[in-house]
Amino acid sequence: MSHSSRPIVLSQGMIRKLITNPEFFKRVPEFGGLKEYQDQIKDQSKKSGGCGGCKQKRVEFNTMSAFIYVLSKINSDALTRLKRFLNVEKIQYHGFNRQKGSYELREI
Repeated sequence: MSHSSRPIVLSQGMIRKLITNPEFFKRVPEFGGLKEYQDQIKDQSKKSGGCGGCKQKRVEFNTMSAFIYVLSKINSDALTRLKRFLNVEKIQYHGFNRQKGSYELREI
């Protein structure tokens, strides 16, 4: 299988699709806790104030943050399996730079 030489930039929608794909968890079980975490966030958001759209954005933002956290902690074997699953050589995401006060593109 040939990998795309173009890097993939993680997005909330992409992570949402991954978390709903059972094959993803079979191939990269290190992310197994994310589905339960997302369910917990959804339950908590039901109890908080705000409109439905705001609550959904908060759930997706927190899920993405958790995904990137797990991604930063996995070993090289798991990272390789994730790249194979996504069919890419490089994975990037927009991370917040506290010193600059803005987001920047980062590579895993």
